[in-house]
Amino acid sequence: MRLVKHDNQLYLGMFAVDPTIQNKGIGKKILLAAEDEARKQNCKSIDMTVISVRTELINWYKRNGYAEVGEKKPMVFDNPSGGIPKKDLYFITLEKFLD
Repeated sequence: MRLVKHDNQLYLGMFAVDPTIQNKGIGKKILLAAEDEARKQNCKSIDMTVISVRTELINWYKRNGYAEVGEKKPMVFDNPSGGIPKKDLYFITLEKFLD
């Protein structure tokens, strides 16, 4: 997990839970810890980007108070073999305002 502060917002990146131990509440605990850290740093919100095709993950974040902000960022591929993704991939930005 990576946390980066930008003004009064904390970016949460590189957050993942090993699939073999998912659905045990670990992700929720990590997410809450990141939100607590954002509050300690006097941030008003926390944001992240999620790959567009990960709808189950996007929905999980929404259930945990995050909302799409309407911002989409292109995925940049540095693929020396020349492979092209079969789907149009991009990042969706999600944000949660903290109390």
